[in-house]
Amino acid sequence: MRLMRWALVLAFSAILAGPVGAAMVTIASDHVWHEFDVDSFSAISGGLEWIDLDGTVLTFAFTTPTPVNLTVVHGGFGGNRFQVSDNGQPLGETQTGTDTFPESKGLNFDAALADARWSRRVYTLAAGNHNITGSLSRSAVDGTGSPLNAAVGAVRLDAAPVDAAPNGGSDGGGCTLNPGAGFDPMIIGITGFLLVYIVWQRLRKRSLDYADSQQSM
Repeated sequence: MRLMRWALVLAFSAILAGPVGAAMVTIASDHVWHEFDVDSFSAISGGLEWIDLDGTVLTFAFTTPTPVNLTVVHGGFGGNRFQVSDNGQPLGETQTGTDTFPESKGLNFDAALADARWSRRVYTLAAGNHNITGSLSRSAVDGTGSPLNAAVGAVRLDAAPVDAAPNGGSDGGGCTLNPGAGFDPMIIGITGFLLVYIVWQRLRKRSLDYADSQQSM
């Protein structure tokens, strides 16, 4: 029984494993901008990943029956670049921009998209389940040339031509509790539990066989 108790503890520990503090926003193909922030000071991890206002990692999720275009652009000062991933697989960086400090677009993402000095990229994704995450790969700099390591950006989803060839993304994958992760701790936990249970069953059978043999002597 003690062995079984430990097996359950290990299984549930693996199931509950994964990043603490994560936000998921479901988006649709509606030509609407959805904001994200980057700020190493505000991020719970202290990193440069896309975050929500509370500092948790931010994922944009959607399921589409047809190809879609995902547009990523940043606001604020020009000069930022993002690394974008879908279901944990890199889609590639946004295009190179130009440092514009102190000129800023603020939260006017349409204006930023129309200005080549602001980094952007359009990713054509295939039909399926998608979980979009990102991080700051290059920071805009201030007047002294120092990286700000803080940015604001947005994603937008639009229908793509039916014959559009996907240039990134994948269908499914990722983690049950943390979509976009390269592995699923739930599967690992369940597998570990089954292995421990099988070992326990064999040990129990040996004990019973031994007891029977002692009684028959």
